[in-house]
Amino acid sequence: MKTTKLTYLASLASLLFWGCGTGDEYEPQYNVYIVGSASKFSTETAYGMLKETSDPRLCSIVTWLKPEGEFRISLSGTDNAPVMYGAEKIEGEDDSKDVWSLTYGGSGMTVKEEGLYKLFFSRSLAQVTVIPMKFSIYAKAPMNEAGESVIPLDALSYDNSSHIVTFKNSDNAELFLSGEYKFAYTPSGTGKVKITENKEYSFSTSFTGTAVSVKTNVLTSDWSKLTDESAVNLKLKRRGEYIFSLKYDVKKDAFSAKLDGVELVEPEPEGYSKTLYMTGADFGGGDWKSPETVSMTPCGVEGNGAFWTMAYFRPGAGVRWSETGSDSDAFASGDQNFDFKIVGNSAEVETEGCYLVYIDLSKKLIAFEAPVIYGMGDCFGGNDVLFVGEGGKYSLTTEAEGNMRMYAVCSYNTRDWDSMEFNIRKGRIAYRGVGGEFSNTPVAAGVPVVLNFKEKKADFEVTMTGEVPTAGQVYMIRTILKNAKKE
Repeated sequence: MKTTKLTYLASLASLLFWGCGTGDEYEPQYNVYIVGSASKFSTETAYGMLKETSDPRLCSIVTWLKPEGEFRISLSGTDNAPVMYGAEKIEGEDDSKDVWSLTYGGSGMTVKEEGLYKLFFSRSLAQVTVIPMKFSIYAKAPMNEAGESVIPLDALSYDNSSHIVTFKNSDNAELFLSGEYKFAYTPSGTGKVKITENKEYSFSTSFTGTAVSVKTNVLTSDWSKLTDESAVNLKLKRRGEYIFSLKYDVKKDAFSAKLDGVELVEPEPEGYSKTLYMTGADFGGGDWKSPETVSMTPCGVEGNGAFWTMAYFRPGAGVRWSETGSDSDAFASGDQNFDFKIVGNSAEVETEGCYLVYIDLSKKLIAFEAPVIYGMGDCFGGNDVLFVGEGGKYSLTTEAEGNMRMYAVCSYNTRDWDSMEFNIRKGRIAYRGVGGEFSNTPVAAGVPVVLNFKEKKADFEVTMTGEVPTAGQVYMIRTILKNAKKE
């Protein structure tokens, strides 16, 4: 095992720093700073100090760097006498980042272009990793009429008076399509750096809003805080001409974003089929007349060509769709196909599980994706609460007494949340479709709500350990009595 030792004298004290393959030994008794002409810091300052990550062997900073000049790492011990380190570049690393090995008295580090960077320092390895933060908008579906789902935010500036970095898609408004998206500086939305030779640290490279539901996770013309700790996408509700702005405040170490522009009214398509059916091995066995054949639910308004459903699918058990419920117009693919494969004349998933299926006849689009389902209403304190999926089930538990509503979100559906509203009726999922609101579904507090897609049923499940109350409002649709027979 190779051991790296960096030893230096600081005033009258000697500060020892080392790293080894296990990374279990290190001396975090010093602060780490970035300084140099390529940075914004000519000397050690609070804004130039690296902060510890969740692993104390690794610290990091988001900072502005330029190709003119060099930057170094400065280590300052308890005597506050900083010692400067240069570095040697380690070749053969990932093209998306530069890795440098610290050397006392070595040359300064450099970058190829001006911009915002994420910099990590491993105390155990005495290594610096430099990652460019080139932000783009990432979406599943196209975000513009050119069909692009990745839109660079390459209009970049640094305000030297406020110390704020701003990213924009353009200084002029551009046409965007409605849909879900995130901001990220790597395509995968995640990154990794070495802590030791045997261990890596994973971190998020994607940013979104702080709302718990995509329904409310929207940008406005006011700056909104961003987080890199949420899986909830942002939503652009309407097609329009916009400028997306993302900013990083150096002093606050915080990201935020806003949206300026004008919505363009986009009427719903007209003249498409009002019905769409799905059959397959697990849905009627290919018999369009079977009661197990699925009648897809209209989404938005009748005749716009948009339909959806949620179900459990298996590899090898393909499905087809038809507007008339017959083989004469059956199809299994469109011009835009997402997250399924075409086998013969059927559409098949590659992984068994629950899926939301969304079809837009006007766009010739078919999409499969994992359901994202929320409960809302008085029984959740007026909040939107995410269902937890496991196996073939999605479930959550009510928090208070009151009315319950549920809805799903889909990356490809740009309409309001209630276009994918559903509820539970007679032990099965009932879709709202294009009709009016459901009648109230009163539920007691502490009730588990279970959507069992694998067994094609849904219910409220409660285990009663005492006597069943005979007075007051009845809330349960189905009750399982302990030590009693099921009906």
